[in-house]
Amino acid sequence: VVTRRVDRMAEHALTDPLTGLPNRRRHDELLADHLADARPGRPLCVATIDVDHFKAVNDTHGHGVGDEVLVTIARRLRGALRDHDVVAGVGGEEFAAILVAAPLDVAVEALERARHAVCDEPARTTKGPVPISVTIGVAETTGATGDDHAALAERADLALYVAKEAGRNAVATPDGVVGAPGVTSRG
Repeated sequence: VVTRRVDRMAEHALTDPLTGLPNRRRHDELLADHLADARPGRPLCVATIDVDHFKAVNDTHGHGVGDEVLVTIARRLRGALRDHDVVAGVGGEEFAAILVAAPLDVAVEALERARHAVCDEPARTTKGPVPISVTIGVAETTGATGDDHAALAERADLALYVAKEAGRNAVATPDGVVGAPGVTSRG
């Protein structure tokens, strides 16, 4: 009984209670593990995923609907990526993904698929459909450059900024938007 309780407490400490996804702490642990395995021929990509105009969702529909939207986004992101990739809820309306053994072009394709999974259909909520979209920044490492967690996260954040500057609802690398950026309906 005590062992199960300790296991449950440990699981709760590493899980976002709203979405059931790994939380920031667990994401950071998993990223450290995967970074140690990154090498030429086995690259690793990290993505920062931000919900577009989420404050407007909360302001318009209330925080309960905002929570419903976050749960929907988490489910859609998880469903769009490979089973061995990691999607985490890292705070508020921000998610992160770790794409294991994925070169940048494969990661971009997967993240574009995930973006479409999120935005192609409104979230169904208790107050009706809510249009949603996400902006995604992605960065790659092969381990050869000695990237650490902070350097990789900084490049993914830079890519996120590039995508936001291009109009949001897009996937970008630090070098620019990949494919045609989307246009969000809430300006």
